[in-house]
Amino acid sequence: MNNQTISYVPYQMVEFCLLDNTNQKKQSSLVNDIAQVDNFFRILIERRMDISFEESTFVKRFAEIGPKGFRDQLALAFLSYSKDKNFFSFSAKNELEEILKLEESLQEYVSNSDNTLFLLLFHLKNNEILALKKEQTAVAESYNFKLIKDILKKYKPNNHRADWLLVLIHSLINVYDAKAESKINEYRGEFSSLVDSLSLEQRRSIVECHLDYGQAIDDSDYFLFNKV
Repeated sequence: MNNQTISYVPYQMVEFCLLDNTNQKKQSSLVNDIAQVDNFFRILIERRMDISFEESTFVKRFAEIGPKGFRDQLALAFLSYSKDKNFFSFSAKNELEEILKLEESLQEYVSNSDNTLFLLLFHLKNNEILALKKEQTAVAESYNFKLIKDILKKYKPNNHRADWLLVLIHSLINVYDAKAESKINEYRGEFSSLVDSLSLEQRRSIVECHLDYGQAIDDSDYFLFNKV
């Protein structure tokens, strides 16, 4: 745990992924708003995606790229920078494809009202790239996505935000290991009740996982509101 790489998700990616997936107007407005106060972001988007922030052309160009296309290109820029210190390269194309493949395999079992599933997967992949360079342990190494998917398929608890839901299931797997699925079955997928039944030490383990992810995406709301 001490040798595990600490990494952070760029705030622009976090803010975009938290928005309602069905509201393209809000998504384009957010991008435009950030660009007005963040010159780095503005230049990155203009050069990376050939987007002009002139009022008469921006909305049209954003619609052509589409929210998913924008999200993926932004992710590729940040992942490529983590890999080779170049925001304008395509060096992390394979890593992005891995994210998209895993997202596709999981998204039917979680809420798709936002891009928070992608947000978590981006964080894990970005952390993995940085860990490889530092010869440290990546957070993703402890994620058992096969078991997570099996649990999601059975209970489809899509009333939770996707990223926090996966972090919770992951943390329960850390606590119970191979017995995690049977323990969740025992509580019929009532995650809150299962967490309530944990010992103090087990709860600390759960909280650690949540705090690590909350720190990575700078989600201070987690400390104020119950997300499980």
